[in-house]
Amino acid sequence: MNTEVNRIGNITIGLMIVLFLISYNAKASQKVLEDNKSLPFPAKVLIKDYGTYRLLERSEQQFNADATAGYASIIHTEHLETTEVIKLNKGVVFGFNVAIEDQNVDQEWVPIVIEIKHPLTVNYLGQQSTGFKKQNGARLKDDGFYHNGAFYIISEDFEMVPGEWIIRIVYQEEATKKTVKAEKIFTLVR
Repeated sequence: MNTEVNRIGNITIGLMIVLFLISYNAKASQKVLEDNKSLPFPAKVLIKDYGTYRLLERSEQQFNADATAGYASIIHTEHLETTEVIKLNKGVVFGFNVAIEDQNVDQEWVPIVIEIKHPLTVNYLGQQSTGFKKQNGARLKDDGFYHNGAFYIISEDFEMVPGEWIIRIVYQEEATKKTVKAEKIFTLVR
């Protein structure tokens, strides 16, 4: 009889331990779920349109030694054609517009970096370039996305170089410091 009581007691203790472990694991799982609720949503950089554009407005050219042409402008464009193959002509505008989604930021502007890489160019002074980076910003619009674009205008004879031109927008999430990007490779042809 004593053995039977010990056996039942051991089973009861074993069941209590199992129930404790199940309860502990359930609480731990709940904590993980609660912690995940507080994790930031990852940011996204979405290409809205790309290809060639009509130049509607252009600011005065600002000297920029880092830019391939030696200057930069703020432009306003209208999308003409969705394409990755660009016919080399002076005045052609190509690139893309983006919308950045970052639900972890609550401000009017977010910083971005525009990168342009291209085949070797040599300007009138003999300076060589294979691209440049430019600090910029994207502005919050009514749709809840931050908007901007990255474009290149072929303005000078020395820029009329066929080959692959890569345009990239890089955004660094404020919450996680991870970078997200949008990139298009354009093939410029004669």
